Amino acid sequence: MRKKAFIYWGAILLTILLIGIGAILLGRDRGPRLTGCLPRPLAGIPYLIVERVPGPTGMGFSEGPFELVRSVLGEEAWEGFAKVTEKVPASFMVTFGEEGARFWAVAAIDPGAMDELSGGNLPAEWGEVFEGSLLHDQSDGKVRTWSLVHPGGASMVLRREGNLLLVAESAGELDRMQAARKGRLESVSSVWRVKPSWMGHLRVTDAGRPGLLPLLGSEARGAGKMEPVMIEAAWRPVPPFGGEGAWVSEGVGKRISAGTGSLAGPIPWDLKLAFPEPLALAVGANGPVNTAVMEPVSGDEGLGYQEGHGFWKTWTGLPEERVRRFLQGPVVFSVGGTARTMGIPTPGFLVEFPGRKEDGPMFVRALLGERWGVSGLLGREVRGFDVGGAIPLPFTVMAAANRETALVGYLEPESLGRSRIPGELSAEFSEPAFSWLWIDGAVLSRALEGLTPDSPGFRLLGLEGKARNLELALRLVGGIGNLSAVMPTPDSGHVSWSGVEPRDGQP
Repeated sequence: MRKKAFIYWGAILLTILLIGIGAILLGRDRGPRLTGCLPRPLAGIPYLIVERVPGPTGMGFSEGPFELVRSVLGEEAWEGFAKVTEKVPASFMVTFGEEGARFWAVAAIDPGAMDELSGGNLPAEWGEVFEGSLLHDQSDGKVRTWSLVHPGGASMVLRREGNLLLVAESAGELDRMQAARKGRLESVSSVWRVKPSWMGHLRVTDAGRPGLLPLLGSEARGAGKMEPVMIEAAWRPVPPFGGEGAWVSEGVGKRISAGTGSLAGPIPWDLKLAFPEPLALAVGANGPVNTAVMEPVSGDEGLGYQEGHGFWKTWTGLPEERVRRFLQGPVVFSVGGTARTMGIPTPGFLVEFPGRKEDGPMFVRALLGERWGVSGLLGREVRGFDVGGAIPLPFTVMAAANRETALVGYLEPESLGRSRIPGELSAEFSEPAFSWLWIDGAVLSRALEGLTPDSPGFRLLGLEGKARNLELALRLVGGIGNLSAVMPTPDSGHVSWSGVEPRDGQP
């Protein structure tokens, strides 16, 4: 009896021991719950949360397009903090209110670096990023607090909380972060719905006020209050020098379809397309389904659609129903090849409407017909197309169509390559999808580098005021080799990139 009891209780104790050891090891791998230190933003305030728990990096580390997330901080000091904590578990939050952006961050920095900060010194690895910055001790009683003043004028306050470093704009916000960590104040959700085990995660919402977001502000300033949009994404590096990401969203489909009709579903992208060569970028989407094609639209119901498509109606002179019918279905936008403005070479682009059958030639004839007399100015034929041509001066403008496809663009006809299906660009495009994106980073980078603010093409294309956007685009394409992204639905998708080797040969 004693022997059986010993075996019985021994087995239970062994099981408890193994579970305990496993929990310790799993907890060590997962690291601290960083977002639990970030106080929940007020309702109606757009915000961005990013959490990164990197593993061993080594060669082959790449965040691809997600590396640009830190660029929205817009403050040199906070971008610097994101830089010095990129190899340790860290999280930051930015809110975008009427008064501007506000920042919070938390990081599980190296114990040696934590000791240096506790001694009132900047860690050695922070030196280059925060060169010239001053660290002041602002401790109050038993609570040790430091102020880090950046040469650019911005400042942040830092406080040690166990093995974590808390960072905010004021000591009062540090108090709120400590209260959130201890459960006395509600924190942001630390549950990630998309790939919880991956290295990086983000959550962003415009809270129904897109005009407050820095990347959308100028375009959406007068949009007013809308249904909120939220996006959650995850990403991880995939050696050699690549990575993958995935995302889900709430409200994006409704936002896209507002004023244009119900969104179409996924379709097989097996249509042959006339891409420019060399091809730098291509994006395809299945256009909206407009019931107004079959039913007349009257009053305010059709006003938004008429405003959105007035360009085509003005130029073609076609009845509204025919324009709507033509615009329905897949649409592809591509960048590549060469075009000319006043004889100066620039990258070209095409807008293509595949699968329109007889509506394609009809549309191009109307576009180039008697209404504007453009057909008499056509100087070049477009090989392989029954209708259309190109105008060489002052801009290289072309329009062409056959029963398979119709295209309108700013491109020299000689830059049109052979017809091919999107599946030849990436095997991921072989499955039905609502939308897809493909980028050749090397080709696109060369095209963008030729559009510097002091170049003639920059001014002729009317890009003044877009220098910041071009800079971000160059940083993006510099961090990806070949990128392909697929959206099976408007509210979900995945992306992969490859061939991104650091220029200095180091991760």
